[in-house]
Amino acid sequence: MAVTSAAIPDFTSEYTRLVPEILEQAQSLYGKKVKKWEFNEICYEPDGPYLSYPESNTTGHPIEYKVNITLHSGAKTSYDEGIFQLSHEVIHLLSPNGDNETNNLEEGLAVYFSKVYTEEKTKNLKIFHTPTPYTGYLYAYNMVAELLKHDKNAVLKVRTIKKKFDKPKKKHFKKAGVVADKSLIAGLLETFERIRPVEDKPDPVS
Repeated sequence: MAVTSAAIPDFTSEYTRLVPEILEQAQSLYGKKVKKWEFNEICYEPDGPYLSYPESNTTGHPIEYKVNITLHSGAKTSYDEGIFQLSHEVIHLLSPNGDNETNNLEEGLAVYFSKVYTEEKTKNLKIFHTPTPYTGYLYAYNMVAELLKHDKNAVLKVRTIKKKFDKPKKKHFKKAGVVADKSLIAGLLETFERIRPVEDKPDPVS
């Protein structure tokens, strides 16, 4: 960690150091990342966090199969928040697709993993419960938590058959030997929505 002359902390180098470690842990739990996509660097923007795709300095087109993690600018000086965001985005490094559309399985797993990793790394048990208007994250998290409660290796099993998160169908859960309610699987495979209808808001998960 670097400290400026005004004693403002800067955790950017620490985050870069942690990416391989976090990615290795994610792969051990949920399966290897797709081979052709490679992590490039961490960026910081006021509208982060998300994955971004770097452009060539000469052509203005995305650099083929390179992906950045973009964190919120405030993460530079807020370690717990940075770890929470970074561990979330690392899950998306397992299966980038060139855009930011995901399903509830991938997004819910990202929330699930970031909660577990951040609580272990920082001992901050409150950050997950920070209120957010984006109800879709908790909605997706609850479904993934339900899936993994009954089979902690469910995602690993499915990704052994279909590595990309946007490829599995209901039949692949069955083929992988994952036993789950049909409605739960259907919900996991739906396109992720950041804001869910009011009637879909799940109860808070402890």
